[in-house]
Amino acid sequence: MLKCLRAPEHPRTGAPAHRSTRAPEHPRTRAPAHRSTRAPEPPSTRAPEHGYTRALERTANLSKDDLIDVQGTVVAVHSGGLYRVQVDSGHEVLAQLSGRMRRFRIKVVPGDRVTVGVSPYDPTRGIITFRAR
Repeated sequence: MLKCLRAPEHPRTGAPAHRSTRAPEHPRTRAPAHRSTRAPEPPSTRAPEHGYTRALERTANLSKDDLIDVQGTVVAVHSGGLYRVQVDSGHEVLAQLSGRMRRFRIKVVPGDRVTVGVSPYDPTRGIITFRAR
């Protein structure tokens, strides 16, 4: 009696052994090649539980590079290129020279009027961007 030659089967599923039973993968990342059909979840519209909602509203549209320009007077020069600046609003800012001021070797001494760019995330630090004449 003649026996029919068939491809070997997987012992549990009965599928042909030469075919992969898994979803195709991306060749480098081993992640599934197909995208999920689920829609992404919408962002939460609830206000945060803590009391910082006003601060979040003000800084929500500011990036890390957006600086608040304030005027002040240099009070002290510290080591490492840091300057203590007394801002016109009353508080002190620890600031360093901007790259362009360092490049053109603009000297800043105590008593100079300067413009300081203050980060909205850390108002005690800043960058000196301009020295008034």
